Amino acid sequence: MSRYEGLVNIPERGKIIEEMNLFCIPTPLERPRLGKGGRFYTPRDNQRYLYKEVNYYAKSRTIPINVPTIVDCFFYFKFIGRTVQFPTSKKFGDVDNLTKAVYDSVSASTNVIKSGLVVHKIIKDDSLIIGGESYKLFDKEDEDGNTEDYIVVRIYEVN
Repeated sequence: MSRYEGLVNIPERGKIIEEMNLFCIPTPLERPRLGKGGRFYTPRDNQRYLYKEVNYYAKSRTIPINVPTIVDCFFYFKFIGRTVQFPTSKKFGDVDNLTKAVYDSVSASTNVIKSGLVVHKIIKDDSLIIGGESYKLFDKEDEDGNTEDYIVVRIYEVN
């Protein structure tokens, strides 16, 4: 039993505000690097496809979410000849960096492709994300034996 049990009210998920199926390879957000001239930048190759997918959902939302939210992320990887149950190899990335790629905004710069829920005005400010869960999973085969890479993001209001 935790010493905080009963002292803190853990928020519960309410109704789903937004659910997004992002059809791109789950790629962790790389750490910012120091570039020429002493300026920091975030490598952009791994953000390009996520940017396009999140932008699709942002176009349909006229008002950004402006209430406390819980964001759950499910990262699905192709299951081709795998002998393990979960994608734990380093090539799949760390779950914290995968999650960061989804809902952290990137600093505004002319040479950076902006991705993330905040930059695309799906959530007004990342301080409104009060929690969530993230999982790395292998996609299940369909009836033809096919699998694919994709990300499911569920944004809940807080009860």
